[in-house]
Amino acid sequence: MALETALAAASMTIVEQRDPNVIYHKMSAGQLAALTPGWSWTAYFRDYGRPDIATIDVHQPKFFTAFDHLLRTTPIAGWKSYLRWQ
Repeated sequence: MALETALAAASMTIVEQRDPNVIYHKMSAGQLAALTPGWSWTAYFRDYGRPDIATIDVHQPKFFTAFDHLLRTTPIAGWKSYLRWQ
């Protein structure tokens, strides 16, 4: 529950997401990697079958910053439990 709450707290509300100027954050692969250094986007896109992705629109950078922090601080058992219920 704590992990889900932390992810939700880092997310924009539905009302905030209505503004297209607030959710448009086109980033290069390098910018995305800098935003979340604990996650290998190169490996993710490769395994997804799209190693050619060079730019991506990150709607909620604050969420990804929080996600990266949680990757580094939440024990693997917490992630397993969270993902089991998703």
